Amino acid sequence: MTPDPVNLKDLVLGLILLSSLGVNIVTLLGLRKTQRREVSFQTEYMTRSACEREHEMIDAQLVSNREALTRVHARIDELRREIKDDVRGVHDRINTVLTAVSQLQGKVSASE
Repeated sequence: MTPDPVNLKDLVLGLILLSSLGVNIVTLLGLRKTQRREVSFQTEYMTRSACEREHEMIDAQLVSNREALTRVHARIDELRREIKDDVRGVHDRINTVLTAVSQLQGKVSASE
């Protein structure tokens, strides 16, 4: 006796449905559990002078980062100008070549 493909398909779909239902139930039951969190307290406190030193270091780093960013922006602007000049040069060269080609086409047309 050979199995009917339609029945086999229904059986597979039923097994998939039951397994996904099982996974959803396990997930929902797992979410109900409370999660343990560990909290640790420090016995030492940060002094005002240590906090101020940390603050000054952060400010110095911020100033350094801003200066570096300014240099990067200046370099980007410089590269943008160079690229613009290079493109302008290429366009000028293309225009020269096009002019020469059109002159050659005119001479060829005149000689025919």
